[in-house]
Amino acid sequence: MRWLVFLLAMSTTTRNAFSSVLLHLPAVDEALPILLTHLEKLQIAVLNNEEDPVLEELFRASGSLAIQTFRREEEAMELCRYRNTVPHKSAHQMFLKMFLHIRAVCMKQGPSVALAQDIRTDLIGWLSDHHHMFNASLGRTVHEMVERSRAHIESSGNGSSGPSAADSSGVAG
Repeated sequence: MRWLVFLLAMSTTTRNAFSSVLLHLPAVDEALPILLTHLEKLQIAVLNNEEDPVLEELFRASGSLAIQTFRREEEAMELCRYRNTVPHKSAHQMFLKMFLHIRAVCMKQGPSVALAQDIRTDLIGWLSDHHHMFNASLGRTVHEMVERSRAHIESSGNGSSGPSAADSSGVAG
């Protein structure tokens, strides 16, 4: 029971910290807390010695969501010409490598408290640290690009506050 109380307290703290950093990419901003929840469920399932089919499904769902989320981040990096793309992508690869290792150990040796701790440290902790360092930086870059684009549109007269094509043609509606 103490484990569950500890995990719930950690979960609330981590989730609140996630919501304080935005990437300004709605799909990613929505997916990251879900990925965190998936990893926490996986950790609890490992702690509770759940059966292989349950663990396999949790690993599958968590891995799939991690890959989708990382791809979206990486697409944004390319679009924004993000200067830290190489280390950011390398960090994603490191997470996936750790994830696959933990999965392999779990499937071969079975769930254990030590493995649940590895999930907390190497996956959940990593995701939190990554989000506060790499994703915060990417979020600032995305936000700056969006703001520059808005300013450019407004200054070029193509914004919604400028005259429409029908107004400038002299044709009355």
